[in-house]
Amino acid sequence: MHKTLLKKQRCATYDEDNNMVMMNNLEKVYKEVEIWRILCNENLVRLYEVINDPSHEWLYLVIENCEFGDLMSWGRAEGHYIPN
Repeated sequence: MHKTLLKKQRCATYDEDNNMVMMNNLEKVYKEVEIWRILCNENLVRLYEVINDPSHEWLYLVIENCEFGDLMSWGRAEGHYIPN
């Protein structure tokens, strides 16, 4: 994931009191990775390692290989993911 690009993209989330909080997508990714590290279940794709070098523009997630392929494909014409 390109960290600089994610920093530029803004999104809205809600806190525990249901107040809207603005954050960038990189912050959101970091939050999701922290949750993913805690979760361990046979029905979830396993996260093995996070490679995040502060001097490098890319964030890498080493995850479990799923033998049946991608769950979704990017539909360029549609502008969103389409289930396979």
